[in-house]
Amino acid sequence: MPDRDEFYVGYMPAPPRTKRLVSLLVPGAIVLSGLVAGLVAGAMRDPGGGTWDLGAVTEVRGTIRDPGYPVLVDDAGTPYLLVGETKSGVRSSLGNDQDGAGHDGAEVVVRGNLISRELAGGPVLMLSLTVDPDTLEILTPGEPASTCESTDAEQGLVGEIVDSKCFLGAMKPGNGTTHKACGILCVRGGIPPLLVTPDGAATLLVGPGGSPLPDEFVQMLGEPVAVEGVFLDKVGTLPVVEVRGVSRR
Repeated sequence: MPDRDEFYVGYMPAPPRTKRLVSLLVPGAIVLSGLVAGLVAGAMRDPGGGTWDLGAVTEVRGTIRDPGYPVLVDDAGTPYLLVGETKSGVRSSLGNDQDGAGHDGAEVVVRGNLISRELAGGPVLMLSLTVDPDTLEILTPGEPASTCESTDAEQGLVGEIVDSKCFLGAMKPGNGTTHKACGILCVRGGIPPLLVTPDGAATLLVGPGGSPLPDEFVQMLGEPVAVEGVFLDKVGTLPVVEVRGVSRR
C-alpha cells in the first residue's frame, strides 16, 4: 500500500527510503569518527622519543663522578646516568662507605641496558645496570671525594622535575601529573632527578653537599616549578645544580 510507512524486515530487501538514509548516515558516521579521533590524538601531549634497549648489553669505559648521583663519564666526555634494574639507584651498591661514594673518581667498565632520549642539548644517556657479577669492573680505584664544587653561581630555572629513568625511555609518558606517583617512588629509590625546562634542556638536581634531593622537593615532581640553587659544575656535558629551594608555578 503506497500510503503506508515503509517497514524494514531484516530478511527482506530494504525499502528505498531506508537504503538512502543508511547510505548517508554510515559514511557520515565514519568520517565524523575519524575527525574526532584525529582531534583527540592531536590534543594529546607527545610521550617523547626515548628508548630502552633491553635486547642488548652496552659496555662503556670511563670514570665515575658522583656529585650526588653516580654518573659514568666516558673518554669522550659523554655522561651516562647510572641506575638499577627497577626503581632503584646504584649509589650504595657502587660505593664502599656510608655515603656510597667509594668509587668516585674510579676508572671502570660498566655494562648495562642503554636508555636514551634526544633533548635540546643532545642525547641524554643512561645505563640500567644488570644484576650480573660482571656489571661493574673496576680498573683503577677512586677516592671517595666530591667531584663537583660550588661555583657560587646562583641559578633560577623553571620546568618540571622528572625521574630520569622513566622520562628518558623506561615509560611513556614519563612525566606530568599522570606519572607523579611513579616518579616520586623512583626518585625516593635513588633514581637521579632531572629538571627539564620548557625548551627541552636537562639539568641534574642534587641536594646540599652532594646528597640526594630532599623529599620536600621530590614531592613537587611532575608539576611546573621554579628551582633556585647553585650551579656546581658539569659532569661531562650534564649541568649539575645544588637545589636550595623549589616553588610551584
